[in-house]
Amino acid sequence: MSINKVKNSSSLFTVVGGGISGLSTAYYLSKLLKASSNQSSQKITLIEGSDRFGGYIRSESHSLPDGTSVLYEKGPRTLRLGKSNEALATLDLIDDLKLHDKVLFTKKSAPSSKNRFIYYNNKINLAPSSPKQLMSLFSPVMRPVVYGVLKDIFSPKNSQPNQTDEPLSKFIARRFGSKVDDRLTSAVLAGIYASDTNDLSTRMIFNTAWKAEQLSGHVLFGLKKAVKQKKLKLNNIPLLKTIGDMEVDAHAKRMSSNHSFWENANSSSIFSFDDGLQTLSNSILSYLKSAGNVDIISKDPCDVKVLLSSGSEVQSSRVINTVPLYASRSFFGDDGQNLNIFNHTRYTSICLVNLTFKKESVAQVPGFGFLVPRDEWANIGIIGIVFDSSCLPGQDKGNDIVRFTVMMGGPTFKIQFSDPSSQKPENLKEMAIKAIKKALIIKDDPIHCDSNVLNNCIPIYHPNYYEDLSSLHKWLTSWNKSLSVAGACFGGPGINAIVLNTKYLAYNHMLSIDPSVLNSGSNSPEPLPSCTGLEHILALY
Repeated sequence: MSINKVKNSSSLFTVVGGGISGLSTAYYLSKLLKASSNQSSQKITLIEGSDRFGGYIRSESHSLPDGTSVLYEKGPRTLRLGKSNEALATLDLIDDLKLHDKVLFTKKSAPSSKNRFIYYNNKINLAPSSPKQLMSLFSPVMRPVVYGVLKDIFSPKNSQPNQTDEPLSKFIARRFGSKVDDRLTSAVLAGIYASDTNDLSTRMIFNTAWKAEQLSGHVLFGLKKAVKQKKLKLNNIPLLKTIGDMEVDAHAKRMSSNHSFWENANSSSIFSFDDGLQTLSNSILSYLKSAGNVDIISKDPCDVKVLLSSGSEVQSSRVINTVPLYASRSFFGDDGQNLNIFNHTRYTSICLVNLTFKKESVAQVPGFGFLVPRDEWANIGIIGIVFDSSCLPGQDKGNDIVRFTVMMGGPTFKIQFSDPSSQKPENLKEMAIKAIKKALIIKDDPIHCDSNVLNNCIPIYHPNYYEDLSSLHKWLTSWNKSLSVAGACFGGPGINAIVLNTKYLAYNHMLSIDPSVLNSGSNSPEPLPSCTGLEHILALY
């Protein structure tokens, strides 16, 4: 694909990429265009190079030997709830799409909400879910954490003067001790980012802790200050504050019209859908197909003005690129390709194996699952197991089965699976079954299993990633709002974060075109001076 500046356009917006980032961007732009007083006739073009939308969100139904079926998530499987703007943005989207009856909630009181485990010393150890548990759990995993708390309290500030970032493992070792990382945080971050803490940016991943040390010299003493500072920064961005105020007003109406849905959301910790997370991406796509102001192009790999491999050309006033960095580097000319973020950013890959056992053959552990720290990666050969049936029993649809998902690779992918033959389904299944039998003391074989490899699925937020984002922002600014970005590389790889960030981006674009689109009267904020998709991310980090 090539993206070039043009003078004339056939659509107001072109969104490149049909993953969740592209779908949600197109969704918000479509809704805002319809609400616009002077742009309602304008169109959006959504381009996806493959034959399916949704990116790594994929939910599949597989037949079991007894004729029933089982649901397997081949990518992300649950979404977190809470009072964060990210979680509320996704819930509002689900509310707008009228998916209330398809949502499965997991209550805060459920074992899978309370019990999360770390595999260490050949057994699973309960991780603390509260400060009280932190001081009462003295397993080999948690002992370094208790020591680490004391170390942070009594150690002076020991960061380098004028330091702008550092590897997360180094930060944790400085403030809490290296064993905390070796036994705990390396497991948690491998589960979230599929990366080694040696390769991750403290500023981007543990931003609140990073700022806390800067403010007070100690992480624990500075947390409240750091949280307060972030809220103040958010309120100092007029556009985001206005959107936030609007959402607060709208929330009361949402609560009154769908009280049971919001009551369940407020009392739950995670959620998904009866038929898996693909319900969300499919529903957004269905809306876009019927919206009337979105042209969808798929099965046509891009070679953007937007130039398609078929030779046809799509010209837009504004292009939003949601394609991953590794795949979109070639879209731009030499000045874009030479940006550090393209040259520095690597991606991590994960192998997933879905396993189904007969219920009577497995002694279920009530909990979300377990993650594996660096000290145990070589020992067990996996980075974690999700207890799918415990997290979302409703997806079992009453069948006497127990579902698990085994995660492999991530920080160990290059070591374990550098040889393509090692990624063959038979090998992956054998490794996963061996690991789960060892960890959970299971004797019987699963009645069904399936595997897939998610190549280059999560960007590695490397140290000094913030500086690379700043350089990208500066370059995008030179396009004068005609080119912006969204996706897992910008603001976090989680679906909730992506939905919120694309919402902010869509509002910023539309506000610069039609200030009346917010319907906030005389209090309508000025549009941001640029529209790159990175403004609020750089301000908050």
